[in-house]
Amino acid sequence: NGGAPSTVQLGVALTFVPYDNLQPDFTEAFDDITEMKISNDPSFDGADWQPYLTGVPWKLSSSSLYGEVAKVYVRFKDENGNESVGVELGQIIYAPEVILLPLVSRGAQ
Repeated sequence: NGGAPSTVQLGVALTFVPYDNLQPDFTEAFDDITEMKISNDPSFDGADWQPYLTGVPWKLSSSSLYGEVAKVYVRFKDENGNESVGVELGQIIYAPEVILLPLVSRGAQ
């Protein structure tokens, strides 16, 4: 979500940068990637390959709890059909705004 450490919404935008982001033009590392598979589950159950793009809208798992680290798993495929060796993992703290209301108790009548 733009490199943010946390989010108040389940809807985020996924951006991708290589581990070695010291390169002046790190987008070059993704030049040959054509497809990606994204999931909130490390098994990728039900996930399909889709065209690679960055800034893709994504919904974090609705089971994410306040203050919990939400995880998103991604695999990449290049123009030759080679898949990424391992699963890439992105994490963000899901910390929605919390509104605290006073609790009012009425005595028994």
